[in-house]
Amino acid sequence: MEPRRCPRCTFTLAVQSVRGVEVDACPRCRGTFLELGAHAALLGPYGDVAQWALSGAAASLGDSRLRCPLGHGRMRAWRVTVAGGGAVEVDTCASCRGLWLDAHEALQLRKAGGPPASTPPRFGPDLRINEPPPGQEKTGVGWYLFQLFTALPVEVHNPKRRTAIVCLALMVSCVAVFALELAALAADGPDALRRYSAVPADLVQGKHLHSIITYMFLHGGIAHLLGNLWFLWTFGDNVEDRVGRARFLVLYLLCGVAAVALELPLVGDPEARIVGASGAIAGLMGAYLGLFPRAHLYQVFLFIRWRLPVWFYLGGWLLLNAALGVAELNHAVPAANVAWWAHVGGFVAGLLWAVAFGRRFRDGAELARARATPRVVG
Repeated sequence: MEPRRCPRCTFTLAVQSVRGVEVDACPRCRGTFLELGAHAALLGPYGDVAQWALSGAAASLGDSRLRCPLGHGRMRAWRVTVAGGGAVEVDTCASCRGLWLDAHEALQLRKAGGPPASTPPRFGPDLRINEPPPGQEKTGVGWYLFQLFTALPVEVHNPKRRTAIVCLALMVSCVAVFALELAALAADGPDALRRYSAVPADLVQGKHLHSIITYMFLHGGIAHLLGNLWFLWTFGDNVEDRVGRARFLVLYLLCGVAAVALELPLVGDPEARIVGASGAIAGLMGAYLGLFPRAHLYQVFLFIRWRLPVWFYLGGWLLLNAALGVAELNHAVPAANVAWWAHVGGFVAGLLWAVAFGRRFRDGAELARARATPRVVG
């Protein structure tokens, strides 16, 4: 991974801890790069230049000559009028909403404290993190109709620092395997894929042990495949961005194994063929909840588009799967062609992983509500 470099003098940035918040500082020119969560934690709502713009205290100067240290291209320059008179020119990234401050700019903002009193900012104490930049709100008729007819969730906003290569590779693999699956079924019939499906009777006898991995790449139909791909991309890309590609792949496979491990003893039919990536993806959903507990999702219900905290949506999803699993075990509802307990097992495994190891990956938006004095490091 390429080191982060100062956009002003190209010197390698050094990570420094300021009141428990990690920032990237240039040892040569003393400039500071603050990610979304870092400037929100150190400056409070004043760290987001968009809020200064709402108050009339900031004016866009167009594209900056400086480039985002996270590789998002040219930043945008702003002229910020500070309390007490004068102005500061700062640079922000439209993609990650990071903030670059030269040494003298940090000092001026520290003294200013906030927008001028004559133009009170239009934001309240409940300022939400991960707000989409203008033009990226994922609202409008198109998004509403998509969610109305698919019942799929849509992430409000959670920017990434790099392309989710492993997540994309998993999606491509699922599509490619599905094409091979259709060809095998057409040529050899339903038994062609038994050895690659997780069958309780076979696994108990020690047969086809490789199926605890291969079952994740098989799907029961096009709707099954497309639904899983949507959830994989919605939740997986940010998890990969946060924990790293190698850890992400290991986490995905481990959650898939945990999912089938819980489903096997609870499935009613020992000849049932368990297929699908949903158990592994459920693990990514659990990890997403642990890593991004303050993110939000859109969901259409009763023809109304709701904006829900991710903990509310995923918590409800987990409880629904557990309730249906219990009802099916007690024969309170007819047996469905859904591995409820695989979803529960994968989700719990991913959540436990995030709780146990996720703290080392706390950065970006997860610091946005950290309680800190609204000042910035010089």
